[in-house]
Amino acid sequence: MDYCKADGCLEKAFRRGLCRGHEKQQARGSALRPIEPRLPPKELAVKAALDLAEAESDQDYRRAEDRFAYASERWTDDRRRKRQGRG
Repeated sequence: MDYCKADGCLEKAFRRGLCRGHEKQQARGSALRPIEPRLPPKELAVKAALDLAEAESDQDYRRAEDRFAYASERWTDDRRRKRQGRG
């Protein structure tokens, strides 16, 4: 399974190693910037955990591990904001 090569992106690669959103940015000549995921943080963390479990090579595992760390941090931040009444 190939993922977008843009830093911090958790989406599957679509074309030229980029997800659809980052591919569109590149086609416009824009610098690659983060794209807000469409999934809520909890679902994003679950998806990343499943991808981690399904990794077949060491490289896939390392990339999935990075995605899981990023997704779980977002989920933690989201929960913290909700507890503080800011979410």
